[in-house]
Amino acid sequence: MHSIILAGSTEDEEEALRHNGASDENNDGRHNHHHQHREEQRRADSAARERHLHNDKADADREIRELRAELMEAFNRQMEVRRKMMEIDNFLLALSTDLEKLSIVINQWETQKAKYEATEGEGSPEEEPGYIRQAWEDIEYIQGEQQKFLAMREDVEKEFEEAREHTYRLTEVN
Repeated sequence: MHSIILAGSTEDEEEALRHNGASDENNDGRHNHHHQHREEQRRADSAARERHLHNDKADADREIRELRAELMEAFNRQMEVRRKMMEIDNFLLALSTDLEKLSIVINQWETQKAKYEATEGEGSPEEEPGYIRQAWEDIEYIQGEQQKFLAMREDVEKEFEEAREHTYRLTEVN
């Protein structure tokens, strides 16, 4: 308590000064209380900011994990479609190889037939042997299969482009 009592003061003046001193102490108490309240508020705000930053980091980490998972899924999809495309290409290559072999068989027979006709004059060897008729049927079948697989490859190629574009969009957005 800060009391200043002046010489020659009346009792009322002294009482007023004491009252002012008590008022100052109350003000100091209120000031201290207000200061403590501000300090507590500052700490609470700081803790809230820290929690917010922690939550932001957790959210960012979660988003990164989700994006990574999406990218891996998109990449795996892209690889799966690419594998399908390669399988179709391998099958088309096998069909082409079979077609080429059958064409060689037919060409050899036609060459022999032409030689026979040139040396024997009229007449020809017996009609097409069974293996030549079968070769023609196989060629027809293989050509049909090639058309089906070429159409499938076109579809898979479009699917691959879509998968690749999806992966690209994922990387561009983020």
